[in-house]
Amino acid sequence: MKNFIIGFLLILLAISINYGDGGEPDLVVYTSITPNPIAVGHSGKLTITVKEIGGEDWAKDVVVKAYSSNDGIDISPYKSLSKDIDKYGSSTFTFDIDVDKATPIGEKRIILKLDYKETGVMDIGIYSHSKTYTIKFNVIPDYGSLYIKSNPSGADVYIDGYYEGTTPLEIPNLLPDTYILKITKDEYKDYLKEIYISPGSLKTVNAELTPKFGYLTIYTSSGANVYIDGGYVGHPPIRQYKLYEGYHTVKITKDGYNDYSESAYISSGDSKILNAHLDLKSSPSNGNLPSTNSNTNSDSSNTSIIALLFIGLITVVGGGAYFVGRKKKPKTDNSAEVKNTKKENIKPKPTYKPTPKPIKPIPDFPSELLNKYAPLQKLGEGGFGKVFKVKRKGKTQPLAIKTPTLDEKAKKYLLKEIKAWQNLNHPNIVKMYDAYEKPTPHIEMECIEGCNENDLEKLPKPLNPKEAIKLIKQIAEGLKHAHDKNIIHRDIKPSNILLTKNLTPKITDWGLAKIGAKSSTATTTKGLTLLYSAPEQIDDDEYGKTDKRTDIYQLGLLLYELLTGKLPYEGNSPTQISLKIVNPDKKPLPPSKINPNLSIFDGLFEKLLAKKKENRFQSIDEVLDALNSLEELTKEKDELKNALTKTTQKLKTSTNKKEIDKLTRELINSTTKLALNCVKVNDKVGLLDALEILKDYAKSDENRKELEGAIKHIEYLIKESIPLGSDTIDKLNVLINRIKRDWR
Repeated sequence: MKNFIIGFLLILLAISINYGDGGEPDLVVYTSITPNPIAVGHSGKLTITVKEIGGEDWAKDVVVKAYSSNDGIDISPYKSLSKDIDKYGSSTFTFDIDVDKATPIGEKRIILKLDYKETGVMDIGIYSHSKTYTIKFNVIPDYGSLYIKSNPSGADVYIDGYYEGTTPLEIPNLLPDTYILKITKDEYKDYLKEIYISPGSLKTVNAELTPKFGYLTIYTSSGANVYIDGGYVGHPPIRQYKLYEGYHTVKITKDGYNDYSESAYISSGDSKILNAHLDLKSSPSNGNLPSTNSNTNSDSSNTSIIALLFIGLITVVGGGAYFVGRKKKPKTDNSAEVKNTKKENIKPKPTYKPTPKPIKPIPDFPSELLNKYAPLQKLGEGGFGKVFKVKRKGKTQPLAIKTPTLDEKAKKYLLKEIKAWQNLNHPNIVKMYDAYEKPTPHIEMECIEGCNENDLEKLPKPLNPKEAIKLIKQIAEGLKHAHDKNIIHRDIKPSNILLTKNLTPKITDWGLAKIGAKSSTATTTKGLTLLYSAPEQIDDDEYGKTDKRTDIYQLGLLLYELLTGKLPYEGNSPTQISLKIVNPDKKPLPPSKINPNLSIFDGLFEKLLAKKKENRFQSIDEVLDALNSLEELTKEKDELKNALTKTTQKLKTSTNKKEIDKLTRELINSTTKLALNCVKVNDKVGLLDALEILKDYAKSDENRKELEGAIKHIEYLIKESIPLGSDTIDKLNVLINRIKRDWR
């Protein structure tokens, strides 16, 4: 019996060995994480598949545990439910991965622990096993996306200056941050916008591009000839004629009618309609007008007869009166008549006349004008001619006359181009009295009895900001008066700004730039002074025609020079200077780079000296508003700086805890006010200094991190000369006020 039992057990052992019931199962673990990488603040899925691939036993009570050794990574559930896995079988386990918003980006690890059991021979006994695995995945920032459409489509898209493609365009995987979006297309104005990409969001931008051109429709008498800017465009009606933004001269001619001329302003993207009424030419002075009916001739004849009768009556009455008068005249004797005759023949005594003082000859004074004027002094000489102080013969008031150096072609334009100057009457504009073509071209104007430095060119520079702003505001007032009458100067430069004894600026030489452009004898290029030229005066194909905003640009050049003592674009040759002025990527050096105390003006010049007219101030009123605001805010900023300095000094010496707390609050209050003040005037350098101070006093890590990000962004804007955008301003206001509240 004993032998039988032993034999039976041996048979069972063989069976167990043959069928795998007597050893350990062979388990393989497969893992996957979706998505991988996972963005901060988002979730993922961990999938684990455990498979038996032909071991010697099956697995019982299989349990998977998962956890991460990294902060901010949460795995749930902590462990799975238990499962049995047959030989060659498999089972799947799933876990959720949550990544906290504050989790640092980078590689993360998940630890897997696989626990299972297996039975011994004939399922006698239970054996526990445990295996550990490590899997890796990455945590990335919570990227956002940007979808850009434009009307019209096919425009080029740039993000922070880098080309990305053409519209419509989707840009994925953008870090949460502020970006400068630029969209460009030929014949359309650049679209520039500051955008913020939120974590995990899709931002859509629909850009309506504004054309650089508008349209002009002209209705007038049929058969007329229509010219625009001197070029023939056809017979009316002229429909939707494409023109770049700015002023354009329309001229309409027709036989038997007076020429029609008008200056039309075309706005970008707009359509303008011009209804031109042509007037019949006046009839000849001999009165040979065609009669309308026979009664007219009859009435005319009757009127003539009455007029002749009336004249005859006057003659008869007058003659009668004459004869009556002769009759009544008393008779005189001959002796009296002889006596009177003798008296009349007596010669009077000669009277003494003082010899006039000889006039000191003035070099270069035109001899043709000596009969008209007494020259007193030569005042100066420039690209358009010479200026003399004179008196009219027989008059006492001194005048200034300018004798332009013009060729025959330009002479005929003299009276036409400067006629508008006579209509200007303003304290900051030199008064022009009259202009003459003969005997030689000359212009009579107000004589400015000035200071030692008779014009802005001779005034020592740089000036202090208060004096510079005072001068520029007065010049701007003069320009405003002219612009209100649709008169543009086009040659605002220091030598054209005369100064009175009390340093009141007066603008001179209105219209001479256009005359000079037509003259081959003028010493300036295209009738302009290159160093003080706007981009559109050099390259009108790229930047359009000159308009009121050209004067605004040149006014900005004057202010820049008064503040810094330099011009924004200089070079060794006219070509070099021209290329700098028209190059869209060449920007003026911010005044703060020349003098850190001028940082408050950096933002102002980003608009005053913008290459494209549409990016400048659009009117002199806007310039004056900006200058007034700058004055007010500068005063406030100085007061805040003084308060900040005093508080900082007190903090250094104080040892009293309560006083230190009080002074710190005062410091935070003054600094936050200063920062918000700098935001208002686009003073990025001053803002940067204020944010650096606030960073040291930020109570929370979140505020400190945001401040560091804001500082980096402001540094980028300074480097690229980009003004503060509305999104940045809104975020800064929120952040600065939040820091201020922390100290209440």
